[in-house]
Amino acid sequence: MRTKPGRLHSTKVRLPAEEQAVVDEFATVIRKYRNQGLAALARLARVAFDLSVRAKSPRRDGLALAMARGLEARQQLAQAEGGSLSSDEVANLLGIPPVNKSLVT
Repeated sequence: MRTKPGRLHSTKVRLPAEEQAVVDEFATVIRKYRNQGLAALARLARVAFDLSVRAKSPRRDGLALAMARGLEARQQLAQAEGGSLSSDEVANLLGIPPVNKSLVT
C-alpha cells in the first residue's frame, strides 16, 4: 500500500514488545532505503534472511526461507501490475469525494 513519504501504513495488530522492536527496526531500514524500490528491498531482505539463517543454523529452515522468497515474489508481482494504490488514490480515480476520517468511527 502506498503511504506518504516517511509514514508507514498502520495496522491494528498488537505485537509483543520484542516483536514490535524488530518491526520498528525493519521499518527504519525500509524507510531509509525506500528509493531502491520495494521489489529490490524485498529481494535484499530475502538475501539477508537467507544469509542469516544459513550462518546460524547448519540445517536451513525451509518454511522461513520460503516465506522470505514469498515476500520478494509478492513485491515483484505488485510492481509488474503497477504497484498498489491507497484507498484515497482509488477514491480520487473513481471521482469519489474524500472522507473526513476524523468523523469515521
